[in-house]
Amino acid sequence: MQRRVPLSLLLSVLACGPSVVPQSELHTTRVLAVRADPPELLLTDAGPPPPVHFSALAVALGGGTPAMTYALCLAGNPFDPTFQCPGSDGITLPDDTLDVTGPEFEPLLGALDGGFSCAQLPPNGLPQTEPGVVQVAIGFIADGGTGAGESERGIYRLGVRCSGRPNHNPELLAVTVPDGGSLEGAHFPLEQEIQLTPRIPDGGSDSAWPSIGIDGGIETYPSLDGGITYENLNYSWYASVPEIIYFRSREPTPGDSAETAYTRFKGHDAGPVTFYVVLRDGRGGTDWQVFDGTVLDGGLVPLP
Repeated sequence: MQRRVPLSLLLSVLACGPSVVPQSELHTTRVLAVRADPPELLLTDAGPPPPVHFSALAVALGGGTPAMTYALCLAGNPFDPTFQCPGSDGITLPDDTLDVTGPEFEPLLGALDGGFSCAQLPPNGLPQTEPGVVQVAIGFIADGGTGAGESERGIYRLGVRCSGRPNHNPELLAVTVPDGGSLEGAHFPLEQEIQLTPRIPDGGSDSAWPSIGIDGGIETYPSLDGGITYENLNYSWYASVPEIIYFRSREPTPGDSAETAYTRFKGHDAGPVTFYVVLRDGRGGTDWQVFDGTVLDGGLVPLP
């Protein structure tokens, strides 16, 4: 027998339930992305690997940019709540750079018999995702203050390449509005969805898929089962005011041609708006751009 729930009880439950905040909205200190340059630590027989520099796209609570601290995590589970990296379980990276020739790495290198190789990296349980590449954990803290929501701690997975062709960071060249103009400085009509379309490098040999197989575009790489895989170039879209319609989007490939790279924005409040657009290749490579626009109270722009 179907039972009826009293309306008063239903309204009470709804009123007390937690509100869902879209991921695209920024209400606390947030690290939207971490980028490594180069995107992998390259281990060869030619000597120490080149340094890797880290940068972050981060927004502090109330505006501004939080201070970032990075560390190479030592052995252990980097996702355990008691694991402190940066802190006692990591080696803090001066100048936001992983340089294994620095003095801070002398104790670690001594424990590894003087070598920094794929076979002697700190065990951390991170899975291998492609042949010739293992992962190490880079811990970070974004410090925007001491109050609730003013700091964020996280883990970035850095690929350590022992063999194979090195990866490259993808390139987000531009984001355009329907008339072909740049998202930077764009004006948006109030309460109307406007399509935002990203652009990446092209010029590859296949005219049907000009971004496939070129550095900074959609690179291909061997999979663990011996096949060839297309990079999964995916976008994360953020805005300082509501709302982003699709928080995530993805570049199509011959293996998944139904994907769409664009999103839509609908401005609910007149005034300035800042967009943060992050591009990731699914292998550790990252790029981003920041754009400023304005939501206008009046006027219409037809959708394409």
